[in-house]
Amino acid sequence: MWSPASLAGLALRSFSARSNPDCSRNPKQGAANGASERSVGPRRPLASEDRERRIDRSRLGADKQLVRDSANSIRDVASIWVESLCPNFQTALDLMEAAVQDCTAELWQANMWEVPVDTDTEVRGPDGNLVTDPANRHALAQRYGQPWYIAWHALQVLDANLTGYFVPWEPWSAFGGKGIEDTTTLSAPWSRADLLGHTDYCRQRVVDALDALTDERVATPIGRRGQLYAGRLIDKLGHVIEHASQIRQFITAAGVAPATREKVGSDVRIKPSTALSIERTRG
Repeated sequence: MWSPASLAGLALRSFSARSNPDCSRNPKQGAANGASERSVGPRRPLASEDRERRIDRSRLGADKQLVRDSANSIRDVASIWVESLCPNFQTALDLMEAAVQDCTAELWQANMWEVPVDTDTEVRGPDGNLVTDPANRHALAQRYGQPWYIAWHALQVLDANLTGYFVPWEPWSAFGGKGIEDTTTLSAPWSRADLLGHTDYCRQRVVDALDALTDERVATPIGRRGQLYAGRLIDKLGHVIEHASQIRQFITAAGVAPATREKVGSDVRIKPSTALSIERTRG
């Protein structure tokens, strides 16, 4: 493989040979023949020199092809990267969907961990008013550690970051403009059906976002940290997997076994043979 330095040297030698075919002559040769170098015209190159020049030209042609092949390889790698991202996102959403499907009604609003309440933090209830009673404040704050919220958080963060904030972002319309910052003001937590619908919505959002990718967009720094958009996509892929795994670990520790699933087209579904038992477990 030719390096850039060898290419440059090769091109320089080729240019010099074309512009001054006699530049490689020994200066003493003309003096020995009683003639000055200035008065000696171009001579016919030796067969070996001509062969060497032909070799050089063929190498330069090969190197140009190498450059073209490298450019194509770069495009191929970029295409493969994008094509690989989509199924990985869909797999991450499969994990979230499965965890939400398998979570029982008893565990849907159960605490995965204790959420501390900062006395300086403003907490508003479903009526929109400030909640000052310590017990009520604590109860509302626990929503942030429950499976339904963890799933909502992961999906909304993914949805928002898919835009890269290149365009204004709004929460999924089915939630009536409510975002995770409105968690304590909801009259009731979102249901499993709500979050499964949100998962399907995010699947299409992934497809649309990756379809709109350009070289400029993936290399654009976004957010306060100036993270490249490409890096942000990978980060949020891991974020969905992390929270889906937390929900799965929580319900498994409570004795809920994963349903048996099968691939149906592009979807992963619970096998009919286990669907009834899952519904009975959910109550």
